[in-house]
Amino acid sequence: KGPKSVKALLARAHEQSEKKDYRGALETLRQARALAPNSEEVLAAYAEASLAVRAPLSAVPVLEALTRMCPHLRRSSSVAPSPCLRTSLMNVVSVRWRKL
Repeated sequence: KGPKSVKALLARAHEQSEKKDYRGALETLRQARALAPNSEEVLAAYAEASLAVRAPLSAVPVLEALTRMCPHLRRSSSVAPSPCLRTSLMNVVSVRWRKL
């Protein structure tokens, strides 16, 4: 039986990504999303995996959800994003786009 906790699923997805098994990571992250659909960490990892498999259209709604969850990320806001979330979004968007 595979891991059932979100933490374990994120760890497994990270290992899969390290081995460049991005499709496997994406499937693992689908399971994590089912358990924690509003987790910033899960959503950011899912968007990153989607970009890794060259499926940016799958990443867009996830990134939009992150933005809705964190309205301080909108350009019109004067409040700076949290360092953790800012780092996650920067990793998802900038790192993956450079690799594409």
